[in-house]
Amino acid sequence: MLSRRSTTVNEHEASLDSLTALRAMVDPSRVRILGLLLARPMAVEELVASLNMPAPSVSHHIRLLLEAGLIRQHAEPQRVLYSAGVDRLQEMARSLTPMGTSVGGIDTTVDGKCDIANAYDVKVLRDFFRDGRLVAIPAQEKKKDVVLRYLVNRCFPEDRGYTEREVNGLLSAYHEDVASLRRFMIVGGLLTRDAGVYRPAQEGSRGRSLL
Repeated sequence: MLSRRSTTVNEHEASLDSLTALRAMVDPSRVRILGLLLARPMAVEELVASLNMPAPSVSHHIRLLLEAGLIRQHAEPQRVLYSAGVDRLQEMARSLTPMGTSVGGIDTTVDGKCDIANAYDVKVLRDFFRDGRLVAIPAQEKKKDVVLRYLVNRCFPEDRGYTEREVNGLLSAYHEDVASLRRFMIVGGLLTRDAGVYRPAQEGSRGRSLL
C-alpha cells in the first residue's frame, strides 16, 4: 500500500505533468488542431486545408501535441492519421482537480478563482455533470440555461469564429448530442451563426452569466 506521502508526491507529479501538457495548448493554433481532431481523425493534409496554414507550421504544432500526449498517431497504408488523446485529456482534468475547486467532477475555476455565480448554479451543475461529462440536457429552461452558459464559457473562451466541426468536437467532450446543444445555444443567444461560422455572443448580449 502506498504511503500518504507517496500518494501526495504522485499526485503532485501528475499535476505537474498536466501543467506541461497545458502549456502545449497555450497556442491558439494548437487548440484549433485539437478541436478538429476531437471531431474525427485527420491527416496533416486535411489539417493544413482546414486551418489554412503552411504544412511546416502544422507539422510543428502536431509534434508538440504528440510530445505532450494530447494527440495520437495511427499509421495507415497511404497516410498517417492523428486523433485527439481523449484519455489524456480526461487524465489531465482529474489530476488538476486538487489544484482548484471542483463540483461533481466539473471545473469551477478560472485563474484559481471560483467562477460559478451562486449556489443554485453549483447545485444544477452537480446534478447534471458526472466526471466532467453532461449526463443529460435539462428539460427545465432555467436549469438548461445554467448548463449551456457553463459549456459556452468552457468550450468557446476565445472571441473568434469556430467552424461547425470545431464546435462539434469541443461539445462532444461533454455530451454526444452536439446538434441539440448547438441549437439551444443559438436559440438562447449564447452563440451566433453566420455562413456556417459560429461565434460566442458578446457578454453584454448574453444576459446573466456564470462568470
